[in-house]
Amino acid sequence: MQIETLSTESDLLLVARAYARVFAGWPWFEVGLGPGCGEFRSEQPGQSCPCGCGPLTPAYPEPETAAYILTEITKPLAVALLAILDNRLAGFTWGFQTTGPQFAQEKYKKASSRPQIIQAVGTQTYFYISEVGVDPLYQGNGVGTQLSISLAQGNLGLPLLMRTNQESPMLKIATTQLNMAPVIAPWLRTVDPENSNRVILVKNL
Repeated sequence: MQIETLSTESDLLLVARAYARVFAGWPWFEVGLGPGCGEFRSEQPGQSCPCGCGPLTPAYPEPETAAYILTEITKPLAVALLAILDNRLAGFTWGFQTTGPQFAQEKYKKASSRPQIIQAVGTQTYFYISEVGVDPLYQGNGVGTQLSISLAQGNLGLPLLMRTNQESPMLKIATTQLNMAPVIAPWLRTVDPENSNRVILVKNL
């Protein structure tokens, strides 16, 4: 397996397609998007949204997803990596510099949620591990672990911050390989105010 830097426009489109495949699967099942409710659904685009707001659209359309990735990988001190296996894109990851308040502002829709997040992670500067995704065809082969370790090694010595799902393999990778500790989790007193399945982890220096 080769770890390469995400650097070209063609890379963005490949990653955008892989991103949609990753998050359509377990444990996210983000396949369709409600046009009115804005909620991700497991049903296919074109089917009626369960809430009745209209036909579902694709959860991660390629142009919009590529634009999102470009925004992320041009943030301060951003590092973006690809895993290549059998000459195919097996996985992707990226991260960037942020602070506790910036993380709360950008990742939480409700203003009422943000003070709790800042209290949990503090106001310091972090290297935020934003995304780690492994194509379903290559899951279980250590791709996510290698990507995560490679990304963490390129963080310029900052403390680490990550947000993931409690069912995601990233939780085990973060705790066992990156030595991160949860500060918000379903089994702690402090639960994510917008998604009870989320886990926020930090590693301080």
